[in-house]
Amino acid sequence: MDAKGLKALTPGFDWDVYLGAAGLSRLNVFNVTEPEFFKELDRQWQSLSLADIKTYLRWHAAHASAPLLSSAFVNEDFDFFGRALYGIPELKPRWKRCVALVDAQLGEALGEEFVNRAFSRR
Repeated sequence: MDAKGLKALTPGFDWDVYLGAAGLSRLNVFNVTEPEFFKELDRQWQSLSLADIKTYLRWHAAHASAPLLSSAFVNEDFDFFGRALYGIPELKPRWKRCVALVDAQLGEALGEEFVNRAFSRR
């Protein structure tokens, strides 16, 4: 979909300002597979107060950052998502969480290094 079509789906959102701030002002083609999502998003933007939207975004920022913050954030986030929603009885030890994070962030690079070391021609 072109920018004009996207803007028609979400007249309450200023895509020009958003894309400019993201350094993507020349972008004009968008993969919009679910136009109904954008129509509903526009309805939400117009019906919610700015304070509600800010609270929602702060909560998501805190949740996304929780594993990287102090133990209080880690524990609260786990209590809700791990324990309450998923039924996980206890948080994995910090060292296991650290190994999982490194693997998730550097898995390909670590795999490449392993292959170079394990299968190098010497």
